[in-house]
Amino acid sequence: MEYLKSLLTKKNYFLIFMHYFISQIPFIGIVSTLAIILTKRNLDPSQIAIVIFLFTSSYRALKVIIAPYLDQLAAEKGIVIGCLFAAFGFLSFAISDNYYLIILSLLLTGLGISINSISSKVFTIESSEKADNKSEIFSIIITSVNIAGAIAQPFALNMLDRNYEKTILVSYAIFYIIPIIIFCYLFKKKDISVSSKKTAPLSTGFHTYLHFLKNKSFLLFVLINILIWSLYGQLYNAFSLHIGVKLNNKMLLGNYYVAMSVLIIAFQLIITNLTHKIDKGDPTKNLYRSAIAFAISFILIYFNSINILFVIAIIITFSLAEILFGPSLEVFAIQVCGHENRNVWISLVTISTALGESLGGGLGIKIYSLFGNYNTYWLYVAIYSFLVALFIFCVRYFIGSVPSIQTKNNNPLELAFDKIGNKEN
Repeated sequence: MEYLKSLLTKKNYFLIFMHYFISQIPFIGIVSTLAIILTKRNLDPSQIAIVIFLFTSSYRALKVIIAPYLDQLAAEKGIVIGCLFAAFGFLSFAISDNYYLIILSLLLTGLGISINSISSKVFTIESSEKADNKSEIFSIIITSVNIAGAIAQPFALNMLDRNYEKTILVSYAIFYIIPIIIFCYLFKKKDISVSSKKTAPLSTGFHTYLHFLKNKSFLLFVLINILIWSLYGQLYNAFSLHIGVKLNNKMLLGNYYVAMSVLIIAFQLIITNLTHKIDKGDPTKNLYRSAIAFAISFILIYFNSINILFVIAIIITFSLAEILFGPSLEVFAIQVCGHENRNVWISLVTISTALGESLGGGLGIKIYSLFGNYNTYWLYVAIYSFLVALFIFCVRYFIGSVPSIQTKNNNPLELAFDKIGNKEN
């Protein structure tokens, strides 16, 4: 396949592919099975709801607090810290039966996942700085995550069916220990091309956040990000409800998701490279193309989502929409937000992504339930998608780059890691 050529010729790309693959398996596994595991621990529904809420908040929201400090660490050092916390959290969860110990262990796990998530994204951005086609590495990541997802859920469910609950949690910890060993080894050997590079020379506190939140270009980008992810949010929420419940065809829904994953894995890098050549590196064109592809998908659902020809067309257009916007949003974010304070702006963009997906999913389901003729909902969502495409097409001309800021800061974590790295000298 096309992406194998990139993996074999670029060492950092292969490292990123494997890191995302290894770290996404436990993350996807725990997210998809946490409710089942907590039920096996004899927690009542209200306790399960609280635990899941706190865990979700820890890996989504804690990054806002820690991002300014991670900006003072080289990215691979943040990866080591994040994986260490996640591994210890999973091990603690495996041996914890007390309700409050379960909460503490999952908060630690979520913190580790959050740190690893941001640091991995920063490491990826740094690795692609000199690349002509920056979207290539993000296509490789999407491919890696899709492969991990295809493995993680069946693996986790199969283990739980056999009552190997603690075994699977220990295996998740091992998955996070592997990157620690790899990155520590490469760090000591100075065998990572972006090793020891800080993501910013600056700042403390929330001054940096205000710098981005007051910038018009950044706010416009965040709005585009929210809109695009609100379209994606339909796929696993309203669409799932429409096919799996209203049409009562769960087998068809499963076939939809499997087929789309296969197409994305097979064609992600091919289409990304093709559009990069056509657009000469402009990521915004793929964004409004993606919105149009979503709109076509929704129109097809409005007419018929069971007929085999319509099913094939919906699978192709949904897959194309996802292929187009994923890497392009990442590249556009780099162009807008710049090369400093990456942990800070990545945390803000990640929150806007969660907001967009939640609005598209939760609000989408609410609005969907209000329609007597459920097919009509998809016509209105298609119109909304076309409006999103038009908005992106027009507003992209008003988006520039966020200027840098200059302040001073010292981080004790950086000094500690520098001592480790200098032991070889």
